[in-house]
Formats: sequence, C-alpha cells, structure tokens
Amino acid sequence: RVATAGGVVYEADYVIVTFSLGVLQQNVVAFDPPLSFVKQVAINEFVSLPLSYIYVTFNTSVNVPNQSSAHFAFALQRRLEWMWCRRLTHSQGPEDVWRFWLSGEESKRLERQPLADTIREATEVMGLLTSATPIALQITNVTYNPLYFGGYHSWPPAVDHKQFDLLREPISNKVFFAGDAYDLSKYAKAAAISGNETGQIVADCVAGTCSAYVKYAPEEPRPETPTPVVCDGATRVSEMSSSLVVFFAVTCIVGVAV
Repeated sequence: RVATAGGVVYEADYVIVTFSLGVLQQNVVAFDPPLSFVKQVAINEFVSLPLSYIYVTFNTSVNVPNQSSAHFAFALQRRLEWMWCRRLTHSQGPEDVWRFWLSGEESKRLERQPLADTIREATEVMGLLTSATPIALQITNVTYNPLYFGGYHSWPPAVDHKQFDLLREPISNKVFFAGDAYDLSKYAKAAAISGNETGQIVADCVAGTCSAYVKYAPEEPRPETPTPVVCDGATRVSEMSSSLVVFFAVTCIVGVAV
C-alpha cells in the first residue's frame, strides 16, 4: 500500500522503490513498518553528491578553436568554477546550445543564487571564447529539489560490497529497490540495468517463482566446528595471559577432527 502526499493511495502485491539515495537519506518517505536498522545504515553510508547541469543557448554559432572534441575545461581566476562545458549542437544552425556542469560546493552555490547571477556568469565564462550572447538558460536544480536531493551517488572508501548488498536487498520479497545507486555501473546506464533486473525479479514473483537478487559480496567461509573436549573428571581452565593457559584435568580425552 502506497500513499502519496496528495492523498492518492495505490495497492499492489509488489512495490519497486526508485527514489534516489538523497531522498531516502532525507527521510521524506515514511516506511511502515520502518526500514531495518542495517538497511538504514546501508542507505546512509553511501554519499549523495550535488551536481548541476546548465544548458545555455546562444544567439549564433559559437566557433571555438579545436572544438572537434567538443569537450574542454575552464578555470576562472578567482576559483575553479564552471568546470566543464560541452557543445550539444552539431548542425551549423542560427543558434548554438552548450551544456555546463558543476559539482560539489559550486553546484550548491549556483542553485542557491538568483538566475540573473547565473546568466551573468555564463556570459562571463563564454566571453573567454566568443562574443555570442546567451538568449536562454536552463538549470537542472536537483541538489535542493525534494524529488532528488542530489545529482549522483558515490562510494566512500569504507563502503564495500556487503553494504552494497544490504542497500539492494528487497524486503520480504515484496518491496524492491532500483535506480542508479543499485548497480555497479554509473548514472543512467546503472539505472537502466537495475530497473531491468528488478523488473524481471518482480515479474518472476508475479508468476509465482521469485528469483533471488544477485549478491556482489563474496560468501564468507563458514567457521569450523569447534573440537569437542570430553573429560571423565573435573576440568578447570585458568587463563593466565593471552599466551598461557593452564589446564588442571583428570584423564581428559581430546577429540581431534580429521
């Protein structure tokens, strides 16, 4: 049963959760019963990072030397910003569209500031290359958007495949998770692969044969069975130090596993 903020209620046998990690980390979605502690820990161990795309349309074609690669970086004098840009228009039409992208604190700064300031910065950056004038600008604004709360996710150094499996693990084969954070690929490719695999698992469940989701962490070897100790008399063990154990026993028979 899924209830939306607008009061609409959906009922189904299975649910696929595709919220971004940023949304799950902000706790704007309530689960009843709540997610397990280990599931919540796994969700919060991954990092949701800010990323902004800025699409700028210029009034004329922008001719840039060596633009065959259509991919290069800038650095203004005061700090690194407007780091990457790429030309999206491939035809020699009357207008030219470029895409810039920023991440980290620069992304947050850009999305907080007025649109007029962003247009001014776009003009300043492109002024290093051309006299063309921006005539339209669009920002993705996903850092503070409650539908996203971040542009992409990242694995901190301490996170391993165990946490990744806990992040992906379905709940009682009823609630499944899919999206770019749930596959080892990146970005849209990861979202597509994860969505396809999760959809197939749910389809199998509908058919009555739920298939297990793929785990990436290697199986840990099972601990060996302790060697049994059988004594026909009282046994007393006194641990004197980390390297010395003194046994007081009467005719002990120690079973040795072969």
